[in-house]
This record gives sequence, structure tokens and C-alpha cells, in this order.
Amino acid sequence: LVGGGSGQSILPANKSGTPIDNSTELGNSGFRFKDLYLSGGVYLGGTGSANFLDDYEEETFTMSVTSGGHTLVDQSGFYTKIGRKVTVVGHLTFDPVGTSTSSVTLSGLPFTSGNLDTDIAYVGVARETVVSGDIFVAQVARASSSFGINSMDGVASGSNQIFVANRNIVFNITYFV
Repeated sequence: LVGGGSGQSILPANKSGTPIDNSTELGNSGFRFKDLYLSGGVYLGGTGSANFLDDYEEETFTMSVTSGGHTLVDQSGFYTKIGRKVTVVGHLTFDPVGTSTSSVTLSGLPFTSGNLDTDIAYVGVARETVVSGDIFVAQVARASSSFGINSMDGVASGSNQIFVANRNIVFNITYFV
């Protein structure tokens, strides 16, 4: 232990006890540590604020339909949050679905998206899981905990694709908080 700026520190040192920088590994491929418990974050690849990781989560979330005329009969959502980056994946099954329904809005994202000062949209993809299933675009608006799934213009015959009742739709979206 070495006294340092705000208290005690454990520092890498050479055999004589002199602190050294950037030359000591903690464990190796044959002799590993089991778990690491920290009360703060960790700097990865540098010491700047952009290299500071202080949040990692994996969990489930529940969605609900917020646009009219749709009912969810099955749904599941999973997310991974690393720092400000959130990736959500899941599946949805609708019933009933109107014959001309080509978009749906759902609420329940685990985190509200960031309100960036740019025109960056948080976009992902959704697809029916049947072999010839339709492909949809999934999008999270800025400063929102809802997302929309919309048909892609120009798919198949050039018309909007519709949601089909009792078809499983899977999606993947990445956004920032």
C-alpha cells in the first residue's frame, strides 16, 4: 500500500518496491482471478472520461401497445446497457391486426432515449420470423421510452407491408440515453 492523493493505493511496483507504470499484468491466461468487485467504475484503454465505464446491466422489459387497434398476445424484451448505449431485442405477436396496419407504436423501453442536439435517429430492424416474412424498420424517437415499428416502403411489390395476426416479429434496436 502506498499513500496517495486521497488515501491508500495499491500500485504496480518492481522487485525493489519502486512504483512502475504500464508494465504489470493482473493474472494471465493460466492463472486468472475469479471475480472483481468495485464500488466505482473502471477505466478501459485510457484515463480520459470517455474511457470510464461505470454502468453495465442486463435485464428484461415489458412492452405495451400505444397505437390504436392492436393487441399483443405475446411479447418479450431483453436489454443490455453499457454506459450510455442500450441495445434492446425482443419478439412481439399481435392479434387482431387491421388489414391495412403498417405501423405500430409500443411503450416500455427500459430507458428514455437521449435528446441529442442532432438529427441522429435511433434505428433498428424488425422482421417476421417466417421464411418469407416481411421486414420492418424500428425507430426510437429522441427523449422517448417508446418505439415504432413501420413498414418499409418498396418491399415486395412496392407497397407498405402489413402486420399479420399471430405472426412472430423479432426486433433489434440500439439507442443512447
